[in-house]
Amino acid sequence: MTVSVQTDIIRFRIEEDIKARAENICARLGMEMNDVLRTLVRRIALDKAIPFDMHTTFRVEEPSRSPFDRYGQFLTDDLAHLKAEAVISLLWIFAAKRARQIALENRKPRPNRKQNTKWETEAEEAMEYSRTMDTRDDKLVAKVEQRFAALLVSSD
Repeated sequence: MTVSVQTDIIRFRIEEDIKARAENICARLGMEMNDVLRTLVRRIALDKAIPFDMHTTFRVEEPSRSPFDRYGQFLTDDLAHLKAEAVISLLWIFAAKRARQIALENRKPRPNRKQNTKWETEAEEAMEYSRTMDTRDDKLVAKVEQRFAALLVSSD
């Protein structure tokens, strides 16, 4: 089963020299500007705020070190969020697989009710995690991923 996500393209105008300087800085940091901008837009959506002060009335000099030093947590949080989204997608895929297995089992002349009950319980648990899991809890996200990824690849 393939999970597709609808995306939109954002376009804006910016001076060519500023774009080139920003791309060079991103490249030195091992990133693409698209990834940085995508991360920024996600943070705005998630935090319902802009993650820096835009009301500065004076010119701020560029620090001697990377301008992203203060955004380390900002980038880490976004990567953790993406990981949590991937785990939630895994849970949905797992529940869909179990639903398919239950449907196939029920088509048999003598379905295995005990197996179906087990699969139903696992699918319900996966969906419950997808609805209620605290996605900021990295340890819980990793634990859920490990458990359901193992079940997803298992034969039963």
